[in-house]
Amino acid sequence: MVVESDDPDLKASIERAFRPVPVVVDDPALRYPGTRGESVLQPGDLEWFRAVAQVRVPAVTGLVARSVPGATVGGYDPAANYRRFSEQIERLESRSTE
Repeated sequence: MVVESDDPDLKASIERAFRPVPVVVDDPALRYPGTRGESVLQPGDLEWFRAVAQVRVPAVTGLVARSVPGATVGGYDPAANYRRFSEQIERLESRSTE
């Protein structure tokens, strides 16, 4: 991960927060039904990155992460099956450049 900042102390803090070590979170979505407690996320995937941004970064730097969903472009549309495949691809590609 590359961190860019004009403030060297802030840069060092963010790099320290994102060091590749497991992070502990209390997220019900990560537990089996009927269980409780914290979960440990191992480094290297999106869930770990989000957990670090939401748990460790605020504790280390005082900054708060915001997750902003991107626009979903394309996808499968069963009602659009009247188009030939090449027309569907062309339509999806034209929408992605807008």
